Amino acid sequence: MKILTLTLSLKHFNQVLTGSKKRETRELTPINFSRYIEFMYNGFIYSRCEEIPNIQTIEFETESIQAEGKSITFLPKPYDAIKYVVKTKSDQKTSLLIQITESNLFFFLDDKGNDLTYQYQGITYVMAKINYQLGAIISTHNVEWTRASKSTKANSR
Repeated sequence: MKILTLTLSLKHFNQVLTGSKKRETRELTPINFSRYIEFMYNGFIYSRCEEIPNIQTIEFETESIQAEGKSITFLPKPYDAIKYVVKTKSDQKTSLLIQITESNLFFFLDDKGNDLTYQYQGITYVMAKINYQLGAIISTHNVEWTRASKSTKANSR
């Protein structure tokens, strides 16, 4: 099973735990791009765009880029589940593992339908986000205190 580990605040962790948060969305940036995206080029899958051989020029288009006249397609990395870990000040390690039922890429477009792009360290990137549809909780670890913390806050108001 391929697992994506993400850190969440207690509030969002409890939303996942209770089922009120049904999807996870992350903006793609140059720093995290390779964590969420793979590239298909000439029938091969690459983890990083820089790994694609013999690429000199790249032209961006929605959901794919053109390089040397061939298309490079963006694909969500095939994660099976997300492991959420709570951000806490204490040493308690609280987590839950939840199934991913679907993953999609979304590309930001301007008013004319063109991809929005930006420059980072001399490289052009497409503005995009990834969306994971959450399914059933597979397992939890040390979640009792998160529920207690939530009810204590509610009772103190």
